[in-house]
Amino acid sequence: MKKILMLTLLVAICFPLSGCQSFKTAFKDNRSNIEKAVDYSKFASFFACAQILDLAVGEEDKEEKAKIIFDISSALATLSQENPTAEDIELLVLQHTPDKMHWEFLAQELGRIYENLYSNIKTDEDLVLVAQFINEISEGCKQASSPYLTNVSEEELSEVIEANVGNNT
Repeated sequence: MKKILMLTLLVAICFPLSGCQSFKTAFKDNRSNIEKAVDYSKFASFFACAQILDLAVGEEDKEEKAKIIFDISSALATLSQENPTAEDIELLVLQHTPDKMHWEFLAQELGRIYENLYSNIKTDEDLVLVAQFINEISEGCKQASSPYLTNVSEEELSEVIEANVGNNT
């Protein structure tokens, strides 16, 4: 429990990037710095999803949570052709998850990760990075869920995505 509390505190403070000065300095107007910061989005989204998986009670629950996170990653990938807001990201995550506090936490964290990257784009040329931001966040979610989906068939994952996940996991 202590480990989960410490990791949650770390996510709440650092990974929204608003509290970590070292991350803020990476987001100057310089496009190359913005491009380098994209890697942080994958790590931060992986970490946020891993926190949800750590809350699982047993292997079956962990697999169900991993299916939901995989569904979220697939849904996020569909946004890469758009120019969404952080609120759009949060709403999308909430549409694909049960109505529970830990899923709301994940929605907020993924929204913050995106917002902190997106808010540092200063020019129209940098807008092409939006799709990359979203894809990296999606990939972080997929990587967090993948180890727990080894016994799940492609068909089962497709069913989860199609059902839009409405259970109470």
